[in-house]
Amino acid sequence: MGIISLGRVWLGRMTCCWLLAVAAQAAEARAAESPRATAVAPPEEDVAPPEEEQTEKPPLVLEDLIAPLEQLNPATDEQRSQVEALSLFAAGRMKEQQEDYSSALRLYQRALRHDPDSLTILRDIVRVAFQLERNAEAVRYALKAAQLAPSDPLWLRQLGVVMKEEGDLAGAIELYEQALKLEQDKQSASFVMLTMELGKLYFLAGQPAKAAESFSQVMPALDNPGDYGLDEKTLQKTLLEEAAPTYLLIGKAFLAVEQPDAALAAFEKAQAAAPDAAVHAYHLAQVEALRGAPAKALEQLDEYLGARTASQGAAPYELLARLLAESNKPDALIGRLEELRKLDGRNAPLRAFLAGQYLAVEKLDQAEPLFVEAVEQAPSPEAFQGLSAIYRRTNRPGPLLKVLGESVAKTGGLEMLSEEAQTIAADEALLTSLLETARRQHAEDPDSLGPGARLAAALLALEAKRLDDADEFFSLALKVQRENAAELLLTWGLGLLTHERYADAARVFQRGIDERFLPADNPTFHFYLSGALAMDGKIDEALQAARAAAGLVQDSPRLESRVPWILYYAKRYEEAAQAYRDLIARFDSKHQSEEVRETLRQARLVLSHIAVTRNDIPQAEEWLEQVLDEFPDDVSAQNDLGYLWADQGKHLERAFEMIQGAVAAEPDNAAYRDSLGWVLYRMGRHEEAVVELERAAAGDEPDSVILDHLGDAYLAAGRVDAARQAWERALAAFEKNSEADKAAAVRKKLDAHPAQAKE
Repeated sequence: MGIISLGRVWLGRMTCCWLLAVAAQAAEARAAESPRATAVAPPEEDVAPPEEEQTEKPPLVLEDLIAPLEQLNPATDEQRSQVEALSLFAAGRMKEQQEDYSSALRLYQRALRHDPDSLTILRDIVRVAFQLERNAEAVRYALKAAQLAPSDPLWLRQLGVVMKEEGDLAGAIELYEQALKLEQDKQSASFVMLTMELGKLYFLAGQPAKAAESFSQVMPALDNPGDYGLDEKTLQKTLLEEAAPTYLLIGKAFLAVEQPDAALAAFEKAQAAAPDAAVHAYHLAQVEALRGAPAKALEQLDEYLGARTASQGAAPYELLARLLAESNKPDALIGRLEELRKLDGRNAPLRAFLAGQYLAVEKLDQAEPLFVEAVEQAPSPEAFQGLSAIYRRTNRPGPLLKVLGESVAKTGGLEMLSEEAQTIAADEALLTSLLETARRQHAEDPDSLGPGARLAAALLALEAKRLDDADEFFSLALKVQRENAAELLLTWGLGLLTHERYADAARVFQRGIDERFLPADNPTFHFYLSGALAMDGKIDEALQAARAAAGLVQDSPRLESRVPWILYYAKRYEEAAQAYRDLIARFDSKHQSEEVRETLRQARLVLSHIAVTRNDIPQAEEWLEQVLDEFPDDVSAQNDLGYLWADQGKHLERAFEMIQGAVAAEPDNAAYRDSLGWVLYRMGRHEEAVVELERAAAGDEPDSVILDHLGDAYLAAGRVDAARQAWERALAAFEKNSEADKAAAVRKKLDAHPAQAKE
C-alpha cells in the first residue's frame, strides 16, 4: 500500500487526524512564498509566569548526564520522501476544503515530487488544475498519469489528439500505444480505429516499419468491415476520412519496408476509390522496381511519363535514373530526359531534373539556359542554387550578383540559396570580386543596382563578418527600399548583435526609432535597442529604452520582463529581484497565454539564480519548486534543484533521479553533467563521480566550479596529485574572474593536501 493510500486509512482515526493537521500546517509553512520565514520565540519576559506564581526552585542536580538517544534504524531517503509527500498531501486537502484551490494544487504538486509514482496525487492535480481552468498544466500531469497507470483508452486517445495538435508526435504515439494495449478485442471497431490512427502517426513521425505493421492489422478490417463491427458511416467518416489518400499513404508505408504485394493491394484500392491511370502506373512502377523487375517497372513508368503530367514532382525521374542504372544503361538517362523534354517542354520538375543532370556531369553550357528558364518561369530553390553554382564555378561575379539579387528580391533573404550562399561567403576572392562589381555598377548607374542585389551584397558581407562592407550595402539598400526599411534595419542590427558590435547595433536600432520606420505604437526597435545598450554597458539608457517599449503595449509580460533582465545582466540583483517579483505578481493569474507562462517560467529561474548569489538557498529552492509545479518536466529546473539538494546533502536519491533526467535530455550539457558528478560524489560513489566530472570538464576552457568539483572527487577517490591539478586550474579561473572567496577556499584545499612525494 502506497503512502497516500495509508494516509487515507489513517485519516479516519482521531489521533492521526490531529497528527496530519500538524503535518499539514508544517508543510504549508514550508511551501509558503517566503520559505525563510521562521517562528521567532517571544522575549523571555513575555513568557514568564505572573509575579505571584514565580517561586525559586532548587537547582536540579544529576549525578550523570544522560546521553542522547541514537536511532538504531535511521529513516531512508525514500521513507523521508514518503512522509513529506503525506504531509504535503494532507496540507493540500485542508486547503481544498477551505476552497483555496490554487494553494491546494501547489501542495499536491509538491507532494508528487516526493512520491512521483502516486496515481492518487496525480489525479487530484489533474482534477484541481482543470477546475482552475489551467488546462495546459492539467494536460502535462494527465500525461504523467496516463504513463503511470493507463486505464481508460478513450481518455488516452483524447490526450493523444491534444498532443498531436500541439505537434508532439512522440507523445501522441506513446498515448495511442498505451490505449491500444487496453483494447482486448482485436476484432472490435475501436481497436481498428486506434490502430489506423497509430499507423498514420508512425508514418508522420518517420517510422515506416511500425506504420506498415499497424496498417497490416487494419487492411483485413477494411476488406471485411462487418467482421469488425464497422458500419459504413464509421468506415467512411472515421476510419478512412478520404479513401484514396488514406490507401495511398498505406501503400507508401508498405513500399518503404519493401512489401510490394501489400503496397500493390493498397494502391489498387486507392485507384478504385479515385481513378487516375497515370499516377497508378507510377505506383505500379514502384512496386515492380521493388520486386526486382526493372523492365516491367520501366514499362509502367513509361505510361506515367507518356501522360505528360508533373503531379509526382521529380520522383519519377529519380526512379527512371535508378531503373536505367539497374539495367546497365546509366548513360541513357540524359538522352531519355531530353526526349521527354521535347515532348513536354513546360514540365517544370522535368526541366529542373535535366538541368541538375547536366550540372552533375559539368555540362554547364546546357544546364545554364534551363536554370535561367526555371528562374524566370517557375523559380525554385533548386533553380536559384543551380544557376548560382554555375556562375560561381565559372567566376562570373556580374551574373552571380544578378541571380543573387533576384533570389533575395523574391524571399527577402538568402535562405533559398542555403549552402550555396555560405560557399560564396567563404570564398574571399569571389566575395571581394562580387562586392567590387556591385560598387562599380552603382558608381556607373545607381539605378542599375537593384534593391535585391544591394541586400544580397550586404547579407553576404555580414555572413563573412566583413561588417564595414555590410554597413555600406545595407545603407545603399535603405536608399531604395524605404517600404522595407524596418525589416532591413532589424536584419542589420541583429547581425551586428550576433557579431558583438553592440554600439553599432544600438545605432541602427536608434535610427529605426528616429526615422519612424515603424508605427508609433510598435515597440520592436525600442526592445532590441534596450538589449544592445545593455550589452554595451549603458545600463541606464537600456532601462529607459526597455521602459519605453513596455509603455507602448499594455500588458505584455515579454516586454515588461526586459527591465528586470537588464538589471540582472548589470548584476543589480536586488533591483532585478524586486522587478521580477512584481512581474510575477502582476501576471501570475493569467494561465491562458503560453507567452505569459513561458515569461514567468524564465523569471522564476532567474530569481532562483539571484537567490543563490545571495546565498539564500531556501528561496532559490522555492523558485525552482514553483517552476516544477507548473512545468514538472522542465530539465533546467530539475537540474538546478537537484544540484542545490545535492550540495546540501539532502534528498540525494531524488536529486540523483532529477539530474539523471536532465542529463538524458541534454547529454552534452556540461552543467548538467557536473550536477550528476556532484550528486554521485555526495552519495559516496566517488569513482562514478570522477567519470562524470571529467566529461563535464572536457574542452578548452572548463568552468571553474566544475574543476573545483573534479578536484574534490579526485581526492575522495585517493588521487591527490590529480586533485591538485584540477584545483590549480580552478584557482587560476577564480582569480581571473575576480572571485576572491572561491579562490581562497581552493587555496586552503591546496595547502591542506600537498603533492605526494614520488618514490
